[in-house]
Amino acid sequence: MATGVTVGLLGPVTLRSDGRRVLIQGQRQVRLLATLALQPGQVVSKSAIIEDSWGPDSPKTVTGQIQNSVWMIRSALKEAGVDRDILASHHNGYQLDVLPHRIDLFVFRTMIREVRELMKRGTYDEAALHLDTALELWKGPALSDVVAPVLRNRAAVLDGERAAAQEIQAQLGVLLGRYDEAISQLEDLIEREPLREDLRVSLMHAYYGVGRQADALDVYHRAKEVLIEQIGIRPGRQLREAMHAVLHQNLVVAGSREKEGAFGGRSAGR
Repeated sequence: MATGVTVGLLGPVTLRSDGRRVLIQGQRQVRLLATLALQPGQVVSKSAIIEDSWGPDSPKTVTGQIQNSVWMIRSALKEAGVDRDILASHHNGYQLDVLPHRIDLFVFRTMIREVRELMKRGTYDEAALHLDTALELWKGPALSDVVAPVLRNRAAVLDGERAAAQEIQAQLGVLLGRYDEAISQLEDLIEREPLREDLRVSLMHAYYGVGRQADALDVYHRAKEVLIEQIGIRPGRQLREAMHAVLHQNLVVAGSREKEGAFGGRSAGR
């Protein structure tokens, strides 16, 4: 395994050797590197490579194009002083011989698992620091320079992992009393997913935490309008309970150190 090589997937697809950029030029080469780096250390079949890069409309020259891309990546590796054999050939495919902890995506997923464990133990401050570091790994949308429908779909799934981590970050902000940060983050998340009631409940907590009771109530009323307008339903139990708690000025916010399960949301990482 190549110990000094790192691969970036959380943003443009990049390959570095001891911190120095290895120049991988051309869309076909970038797509091939992305496909292999998503399954590090595993042999990726030629058919899977073709599916990722071309889909069902692959040209007759596809085998030659893959071989040429492999040659070009190996040439770039050699020029950078990297062992070209980290891109290994097998009878049925190719393998990127790089450990997962040298690829930012897998580092991110490991850190998110650790964040969840820290939250389960109630060590929210440490979890927040860990999560901030994990999110700093992102340099833009996943595989941002890749143009291929199948890989773009895979990138969208990765971007979903980032969004889920951002939700945890906002939830931690409420738990730790960092309400101003949480308000900004939650408003951005709600703009992307306006039907998510759990996000609006968290936003009500954050507004209430900074003494903005009227804004907390406005969150409820805006949620009610959106839900009725878009899907024809009224706010659920959590939203209604939060609204009544705000009205009676007894909404429980930071300081109680509620468990992670007090907030809804998707899972981040694997």
